[in-house]
Amino acid sequence: MNENTVPLLPALVKRAKDAARAVKEGVHVPITVVENEEITKLVGLNQIEIYGYGIERNNEQDIVHLYGKIKTGVAICPCCHTLTTAIKEYKRRCVRDCDVWSKRTFVHLEVRRFECGGCGHRFREELQAVNWRRRQTVRFEKEVYEACLASSKKEVASNYHLSDSTVRKIFKRWTKKVERARQWAW
Repeated sequence: MNENTVPLLPALVKRAKDAARAVKEGVHVPITVVENEEITKLVGLNQIEIYGYGIERNNEQDIVHLYGKIKTGVAICPCCHTLTTAIKEYKRRCVRDCDVWSKRTFVHLEVRRFECGGCGHRFREELQAVNWRRRQTVRFEKEVYEACLASSKKEVASNYHLSDSTVRKIFKRWTKKVERARQWAW
C-alpha cells in the first residue's frame, strides 16, 4: 500500500451497514418534508409519524432515509404505572427497516426519556416496532430470519448489506422466539 493512499472504502461500507453509525456520523442528504400522512400509512410503523425523507445516492444501491417522530405525547411509568408527559431528554436513533422501493431503508427518530412526576423514575419509552437495544425493526429482523431459512446466512448478509455476525444473532434470536411459540401452541 502506498503511503499517500487513504483507505476510504471500508469506512463507507461499515457506515452503510450500521444504523447506529449513520446517526453518529450524520446523514448529509436533503430532507424532503412530507405534509400529509400518506407516507406514514405506506411505511406502516404504527407509533411513528414520518415527516420527511431523503435519498442518499450510492454507487452500489441508493439508501432511503425516513425521518419520523413518535406520535404519542405521554408514556406510562414502568414503576408506578402512572402517565407522564415530563420529557427529560431526547436521543437520536436510527434503525434499519424493510426495503422501500427496493432500496435500503433507515428510519431516523428521536426517542424520549421521561421522568415520572409520581415516583421520580427515569425511563425511555418503548417502541412496538423496535425491540430494546436493537438496530433493526422487528419486521426487518423477521424478514432476515425468513431469508436465512431459504439460503445461507452469508448470502443473506450480503443481500441485506449486514455483517455476518448480525445475521447470525438475528437468526438465533428468532429461532428461540419461534421455538417458544411452538411450545406454547402445544
